[in-house]
Amino acid sequence: MKRALYILICLLTGIIALSALVGIGCSSPASDTSSPLMPVCHYDHTITASAGVGGSISPGGAVGVRHGRSQTFSITPDAGYVISDILVDGNSVGAVSSYTFRRVTKDHTIHATFSVIQYTITAGAGVGGSISPGSAVGVSHGQSQTFSITPDAGYVISDILVDGNSVGAVSSYTFEDVTSDHTIHVTFSVIQYTITAGAEVGGSISPGSAVGVSHGQSQTFDIIPSEGYKISEVVVDGTSMGEVSSYTFTNVTDDHTIHANFRSTYEPPPRYELTLAVSPGVGGTATDGTGTASHEEGDTVAIRALATTCYDFVSWTAPAGVLADAYAAETTFTMPGQPVTVTANFEFIGGNPARELPDQVLPGEKFAVTVTFIAPSDGFHAIALTDVAPAGWEVSVNVLWADPEATAVHTPAAETAAYVWYGTYDVCVVFTTVYEVRVPVNAEPGTYTFSGSLQYYIEPHPAPPYEQEVTGDIQVRVKEGETVRIAGVTKEVGGAILPGAAVTLYQNGEAIANVMSDESGNYEFEFLELGDYEVVVSKAGFRDETQSISVTTLAIYTLDFVGDHGLISDAPTISYVLACMSLWKFGEPPLQLSTFRVLDVVSAWTYPIT
Repeated sequence: MKRALYILICLLTGIIALSALVGIGCSSPASDTSSPLMPVCHYDHTITASAGVGGSISPGGAVGVRHGRSQTFSITPDAGYVISDILVDGNSVGAVSSYTFRRVTKDHTIHATFSVIQYTITAGAGVGGSISPGSAVGVSHGQSQTFSITPDAGYVISDILVDGNSVGAVSSYTFEDVTSDHTIHVTFSVIQYTITAGAEVGGSISPGSAVGVSHGQSQTFDIIPSEGYKISEVVVDGTSMGEVSSYTFTNVTDDHTIHANFRSTYEPPPRYELTLAVSPGVGGTATDGTGTASHEEGDTVAIRALATTCYDFVSWTAPAGVLADAYAAETTFTMPGQPVTVTANFEFIGGNPARELPDQVLPGEKFAVTVTFIAPSDGFHAIALTDVAPAGWEVSVNVLWADPEATAVHTPAAETAAYVWYGTYDVCVVFTTVYEVRVPVNAEPGTYTFSGSLQYYIEPHPAPPYEQEVTGDIQVRVKEGETVRIAGVTKEVGGAILPGAAVTLYQNGEAIANVMSDESGNYEFEFLELGDYEVVVSKAGFRDETQSISVTTLAIYTLDFVGDHGLISDAPTISYVLACMSLWKFGEPPLQLSTFRVLDVVSAWTYPIT
């Protein structure tokens, strides 16, 4: 038993000795005993490892190392960072990514520092402006950087190249989320202005047309007259510079214009007056299309004649020169080598009266005739119009039917309409007169002619009148038609008118029209149909009277009715007693006792007296 225990103790002692010799089987100083067979081992030295922002060191913290042993540390930067330095016991060993402590005999420290990756943006600008910031600009990983481009005076941005690629003529550019180096370069160009040069006939300007000039530069123009011409004026930007032979634009900062004018050095040929006249003076106007009063010999002048309302152009006449067409209102005239008067001749066309007549009339019809005419010239003292209707046709005239109102009206015969106007009248004054004509009832169908004369008496008197015949071409036609008329008057047996009588026209027993006769007892029906009719006259206090009539073509029928069935058919007066009785029936007191005609009170009676 004792021997077995001794052997066990020896084995354990050997194991412990072997563990101490090879350094295994011990836990770290901070570890607990994990087994009765694995005793706690205490390290001899500690290496403290740490890392700054931007990376890590492994292993980190306090690392135990046995005396004489070695320990390696790995340093790893985060994305966007690089190792900046490694301090071992406070001394830099450089930006190494790993470090090994060999044969450790004491405690140590190791500390890793990191820095953000820096990229370089190289900025540059050509002549004519600047870029800000300029030169090489450092930018941290993931950051942004903006560059502003400013052209100098007289320059504009031409192009921006980013990493060799054009981004256009922008005034600023931003690099976003920088993760590599870049380049940016801006180029500028001088502002170009345009000077527009021109010259009239008679010379030239050099350089001509549109000339480009850089900002701030100068440009000289030479003005060169042609043979036989000289400079009359040079106009710069709308302002006259006078008769200069050259002009220089200095320090150009805007667009400009320059224009050269020239004039002939020869003396102009003589010019002659052209006078345009009209005959008669009121006939119209004559104008020179050039708008100038004088012309050179051989000049072709456009002339135009324009007649007034009541005149027509006839021809041109001239004592010298050449008319292209003397009978054309618009033509040309070639000037002679002398002053000349060209006359436009007109003739009066408005004197012959124009009539307005109906196209056709019926026998017995009355219609109006309107006559219009125009005064041919100024200064008429009197104008007389005589118009004659067909023989047997009745004419009615009135001073109030004329415009302007006629001073006198005279009708020497039944068929004549005569008007006289006194006073001075202007040219083309329009005169209008109206007169009425009644066609005879027995007029035969056919065409009838109106005729007469028109006379103008001019001061001073005595003087022969300016006379025009009123042509007989104005006609009116009487034709056969179906329009018929029935007319009449209503009377009582003693011949007195029955005012207010009702007259009704019947056909086939049916009333087709009715009228109420006027105070004169007259009535009238007009129809467009032929046939048989009955005319019935009614009046309070009288019996109805009926007459039959057969209507034929072109006829006017007069039917006078005599009422012989009245209250008292044979006595013109009635006594006051009867009057009082009749009025008393209306509930009124008796009036003044007198005698009066039956017709004076018949309208007040509503029924006969018995």
